[in-house]
Amino acid sequence: MSAGHHHIVRLLLEHPSIDVNYIGTDHIGATPLALATICRNTDLVRTLISQDDVQINQISGYEESTALFFAVADGHTSIVEELLRHPKIEVNIKDGIGRTPLTMAASCGTPEIVNLLLQHDDVTI
Repeated sequence: MSAGHHHIVRLLLEHPSIDVNYIGTDHIGATPLALATICRNTDLVRTLISQDDVQINQISGYEESTALFFAVADGHTSIVEELLRHPKIEVNIKDGIGRTPLTMAASCGTPEIVNLLLQHDDVTI
């Protein structure tokens, strides 16, 4: 995924035995959505969240984070926007150490992402 082989990912997603929510067994332990976010690949994020069975709030990784956390921590505004558009996004979810995406954005000093999160209808302050 890091090389951005978008057409390969689409082919794989069409196969019935592919689990779009698979959690890797490597040292990262991330889902495909988390990896696409970490790799800053907005097109792949868009493709993955368009899948009916994607678990957009799936916790993965060593800090028990979601794709939204990875996007916020990386300051990737366009991916944060894509994720926040998803109807099932849990904007107040906490990671393994109790942070929310909003508290993480504030601590990272990314005012644009803080504003995006504050504009979400379900955000709790």
